[in-house]
Amino acid sequence: MSQFMDWVLDVAAEHPDLNGAFVNSDGEWLDVLLADGRAFRFRPNQMIDESKPEPARRSVLNKLIGIGVQQADTAVAEGENGAGSSGAGSSGAGSSGTAGGQSKAGGAGGARDVGGAGGAGNLGNAGSAGNADGASSTRDSGSVKKTGGFGGSGRSPDGKAPSKGGRGNADSREGRPSLSSVFDAIMSAFTSQSPLTAGLTSGPEGKEESVEGPDSEGPDSEESSGEVHRLPIVRPADYFLPSHNHQHDDSMVYLPLTDFIGVGLADDHPDTIQPLFFSDLDERGIAPELGPLFVDAVEELRQLNFHEGQAGIELGIADVSGAQVFWLTSPNNYQSSWFADLDMAQTISESLVQEYPGSLPLFVPASRTSFFAVMADDPKLPLLLENLRGHDVDGDAVYPLPHTVASDGWKEWIPMSDHPAARILEELRTTYRKRIYDCQAKEIMKWEGMDLELKPFSVHHLRSGSRVSNCQYTSRDHEASLPQTDFVSFVRQPSDLPWDEDKGETITIRFHVALDMWPEGFHQAEGVWPPRWEVRGFPTPEQLEELSEAAHRDF
Repeated sequence: MSQFMDWVLDVAAEHPDLNGAFVNSDGEWLDVLLADGRAFRFRPNQMIDESKPEPARRSVLNKLIGIGVQQADTAVAEGENGAGSSGAGSSGAGSSGTAGGQSKAGGAGGARDVGGAGGAGNLGNAGSAGNADGASSTRDSGSVKKTGGFGGSGRSPDGKAPSKGGRGNADSREGRPSLSSVFDAIMSAFTSQSPLTAGLTSGPEGKEESVEGPDSEGPDSEESSGEVHRLPIVRPADYFLPSHNHQHDDSMVYLPLTDFIGVGLADDHPDTIQPLFFSDLDERGIAPELGPLFVDAVEELRQLNFHEGQAGIELGIADVSGAQVFWLTSPNNYQSSWFADLDMAQTISESLVQEYPGSLPLFVPASRTSFFAVMADDPKLPLLLENLRGHDVDGDAVYPLPHTVASDGWKEWIPMSDHPAARILEELRTTYRKRIYDCQAKEIMKWEGMDLELKPFSVHHLRSGSRVSNCQYTSRDHEASLPQTDFVSFVRQPSDLPWDEDKGETITIRFHVALDMWPEGFHQAEGVWPPRWEVRGFPTPEQLEELSEAAHRDF
């Protein structure tokens, strides 16, 4: 056993919540069987920086143990589903073996499959680890006994075990992930807030966020007390767009992450969050090289939990409207900032896929303090998304649409029209995109030399109940700037001559199909975000006929 794990056992032996508990170190795992029969396990070396001073390490470890005690699952008696057959007795904790020698874990939950899906969550033989020669360390320190290994799983804020939304019923012990199996470096921790709507309405613990320009009265690093962190802030596009001051060539410091979500930089003061402008960088003598600045900000975000005594990244699990939701619980006021940490998101996604083979993790940046993941095949996904309706007017809302993560970035997840969640996603998507494009058009109108007509982003309700976005371009426009919508309508106006019976025509086609069929007519606007397209000229009669024939195409 390593010196570090020996220290862990000594600290655990002194923890007041482990009075009467059996504790064992199995390799890098710390396994705990509580006196009431509940059990949990985790990897301290994944969550504690061994280079930190001993008091800091002790504080983090004590907090981890406290979280484990709070979220520990009830042990499974021998003979139940997932129970092992290697126990020395059938009476649970009471059958655990001797103190002071190699002990045998009874059937009180030591041997059961917590993960259910295999992979990292498969702890089916954990209970027999105490029997392995040299695999575990057993000591008796006061009232704390250290014995065989045990699994544990997270619980929702109301104390009930989260259901898997179709992957098993609420009572299934095979369908729930362990504290460590979802992501070894993430400790399950829970708050009383809903992971979906947290932060969408102002709360007493939320910091005030200043969006004033750099010349406004506000805290700066010299006037504020306490340490100031420079952190990434993830916000919708219409948060950053109004910050542009073209007269002084200034704006907030930000980069687009998707077509509708960006990341900025902010100074985190004790009571306020102060977004940084390019003029702030100039005054401080900081080179405006955005790549290194944002890399440093993400690293500062990763370290912030350790500064606050947190045990690394915290991933909560909750049952919301029947769906199983995994949400990032910290750091406070910056939960959505993890959307800017692509490596971390990929790690979480890969771990969830290991836990749920064949499933697709979806990440939803709902608000400033609410960033969560849910599996795409969760049958309760539509009900879950219903909770996000109506928050578009809230100042803390980001862009509550599901995204998938890959090495090259984020991609918004848009299912086929017959998907059960398609309708609510259409409503959310068109609502937020219209708000953002309306803001963009208002800001572009302030640009000097802008002579193109800005076509509006329109939302149409179809008889089928679907909602789609659309923009129009007419034969009398000659040139215009179009938002990127679901559909575009080409309107050939009728002749003004009274004797001409031509009534004109309207051809509505999917936007990406129009780009494919008439590529010479579209040119993506440079330096404009979210994307807009400049259109010049009008399709010839032959091209209109080809567009009409392609109107049925979805791809």
